[in-house]
Amino acid sequence: MKDFLEHFAAVVASIGVFIFAMSWVHEYGYFWSVGRQFQAFLSTTDYITNSALWMPAALFFVYAYTDWTWFKRKETSSKTNWKAWSTWVGFFFVALYALSWLNAAKWPLNYFAAMNTFVAVLFIWSKIWTVYANMIVFEEPFKGPLTETIKVGPVVLIGMFLYGSVDANFDLTRLDDPYLFTFKGQPTPKLEVFLRSFDRGALVRDAVSNRIEFHRWDEITSISVAAAKQTRSPLCWITGLLCEQTPLAIEP
Repeated sequence: MKDFLEHFAAVVASIGVFIFAMSWVHEYGYFWSVGRQFQAFLSTTDYITNSALWMPAALFFVYAYTDWTWFKRKETSSKTNWKAWSTWVGFFFVALYALSWLNAAKWPLNYFAAMNTFVAVLFIWSKIWTVYANMIVFEEPFKGPLTETIKVGPVVLIGMFLYGSVDANFDLTRLDDPYLFTFKGQPTPKLEVFLRSFDRGALVRDAVSNRIEFHRWDEITSISVAAAKQTRSPLCWITGLLCEQTPLAIEP
């Protein structure tokens, strides 16, 4: 903690850059599936706004700097015993895991495929870190922040890319909560799935043709959506008991 306070400015600067990188990588993973050219419509303001979503992860990054207990450096590393049957069994399961991932993973990734990919990345990076960590040497006062960034950064950024792909998979398949958009010169509103709101316009998915569209704000005259209904309580949803009855509408 003392080292953290002494280099507070360097740590804050590193966190700021890292949060922006998290936002950019998440958007890159998202638009990799939605449409890579659409990312060009994002402005710096959009990235800064999205960065606020990653503040909890940034707090975790601060904790990682002050009291990180994972990826500990090993003082002595034992060599792999290729004659031991356990070594070959381990490699067999790793190969089986990789084969099953190659067979099951489809782009954009769902939650299951993304979590499996992240676990594999975490395992590989932990092995790389324990082997090459001692080779990383920086001068003070940036030694601590930069070392921690290299230790945690790649795993977190890859996780953000995978998270962006999962978000893309959700947006490309969901049909709930459609919006009615009215555009200039088109008196009839269109039913659209609202994907993202940018500084320059709105990214939507046509609910009929299933095409991704970008519309500037000056092209949109109105946006409307049906009022959300109150959800059921967890007890009602699980057991069907103590559910509130919705009063019936009385016809005049």
